[in-house]
Amino acid sequence: MTKKRFAWRTGILVVLALGIISSYYFFSLTPPGPLPSTNKLLKTLNQTIKDNSYEERDIKVSSIQDTQKLDDNTIFTPFKTSSGSYGYGVFTWERRHWKVHSMDTEGTPAFVSVDSDNPTTYFFVWNFDPEEPVGTLYFYFLQDRNYNMEAYFPGVQMEQQVTINSTNYGSLEFPTEWRYLLTEGKDPNNKSVFSASPSFTQLGWLTENSKEEVFSPKKTVRYDNFSYMDKRTNDNFYFNQLYENDLEK
Repeated sequence: MTKKRFAWRTGILVVLALGIISSYYFFSLTPPGPLPSTNKLLKTLNQTIKDNSYEERDIKVSSIQDTQKLDDNTIFTPFKTSSGSYGYGVFTWERRHWKVHSMDTEGTPAFVSVDSDNPTTYFFVWNFDPEEPVGTLYFYFLQDRNYNMEAYFPGVQMEQQVTINSTNYGSLEFPTEWRYLLTEGKDPNNKSVFSASPSFTQLGWLTENSKEEVFSPKKTVRYDNFSYMDKRTNDNFYFNQLYENDLEK
């Protein structure tokens, strides 16, 4: 009787284990499905605004400009709103569905961190108002000089340049050299890669017009914009618009 009871319990445990493994594969390891239709993207983005607003908002996503894959599990969707602003949505494949990871009805450059512990899932995205005279977009990795009793850490200023042509929106994968600087010497007990460095680290951007004059894209900036980011995303980073006096000559 005891042997039968033991065999019965063992069989139950095996079935449960197989069920857990199958569920994990079914929800987590299945390859991404087809990209959502334009109507599906519009519906999902507008539902996100509705579900995450403290009060009713008049603004709605009115049209999708494009759908671009950032990687196999992430897509970027620049859009235009009913108020005439330009913004973006980022979708990630999760539990067999494309879900909104982040979105903003203002299209100034944004830093997207899909997995805060994995810099290979970091991207920059933007969607300027077409009337903005943007000629070149610059991204910067800045690290202050610092020292302690053991070593001196020199300041770092790295630049990534993007030429803006007829298309006012786009994306950029986080540069390989910047990934290295973020992850080298990272404390495994600290969840934020931005604490890896002994110096203050900041990411930033600035824009120039065709005459190589630095300017602020005021037509793109919206002070009544809607912004959303998945609550599970670690946004412990600094990403700001920069000006000439913020940079070393």
